[in-house]
Amino acid sequence: MSTEFNVTNIQFVDLTHEQQVSETQFETIQQYSANVWINNEFIIQVSGNDDEAEKAGFAPSSSCYATTEKAQEEASENYDIDEIIEQIESAGFENNFNYLQENGSPL
Repeated sequence: MSTEFNVTNIQFVDLTHEQQVSETQFETIQQYSANVWINNEFIIQVSGNDDEAEKAGFAPSSSCYATTEKAQEEASENYDIDEIIEQIESAGFENNFNYLQENGSPL
């Protein structure tokens, strides 16, 4: 029997910044990071920018967890991140700036 994974909270961080591309021109780089709570038990982290999303990963238990450090460690040891992402994406989750900004709360 496989585990059902559901997004239960999103903590969104807008890391958008200006980057100088010439002496007089600047470009806005839309960058983000988010803590995504799964089943109110553990957290995965996603991030990206205008061009692409980075590969998701488990939050390090020493600095970020949903319930306990132990639960976070057990999740990273027992679950496959690709399976989690596939399942939550099939339920509508998107790893992009607009989706996370609209569906998350600021961290």
